Amino acid sequence: MNLKHSLLLTLLAVVGCGGSEARPDAGASLSDSGSTTADAGNGGADGGGAAPTCADYCATVTQNCTAQDEQYESSAACLATCAALVPGAMADRMGNTLGCRAYHAGAAATNPTVHCPHAGPTGADVCVAADPPQCQDYCDTYLKNCTDKLNAYVDAADCLAQCGEWYPGTAADTMGDTVGCRIYHAGVAMADANTHCPHAGPGGAMVCVAP
Repeated sequence: MNLKHSLLLTLLAVVGCGGSEARPDAGASLSDSGSTTADAGNGGADGGGAAPTCADYCATVTQNCTAQDEQYESSAACLATCAALVPGAMADRMGNTLGCRAYHAGAAATNPTVHCPHAGPTGADVCVAADPPQCQDYCDTYLKNCTDKLNAYVDAADCLAQCGEWYPGTAADTMGDTVGCRIYHAGVAMADANTHCPHAGPGGAMVCVAP
């Protein structure tokens, strides 16, 4: 009887120890699972994507838009124009944002004829504001208020051709290399042509120029 009793106690002790050792393993398993969940959460945050950058955009548009589809004469020109753009988001497909232009610059890898103009400085009626400043309005105002030696253009066609290469900007612009800035100064040139016509002209006279 004593021997059986002793063996029973020993067996219970072994089982008890085994159960005690199993708990840390289970805890470790839960800990690993929690860590995996946390990692997945971090991955989801990264999956949102970074904001578009001028460096990435200019590298892409320079690579994908070449020859007759080229949008900028140099990387410096691209970066200068980009500095005036609203960043927007990488998901933008329309609108006057860097994100919109970055999307079309990427899409230009397979169809440059369609997408390079949208990726360029003017946005080509796609990457533009809902109601962007118009070259026709600019040229009409400029040629009316900036005459004789203050007129920097050969004629209206020359004005429209040069304006077509500029970033539209907004109607609120009073500085920056935009059509909007030039429209503003062309308008106020009615009261002070000597001061404002140079700002409204193609060179921008240190006012309507890239930052």
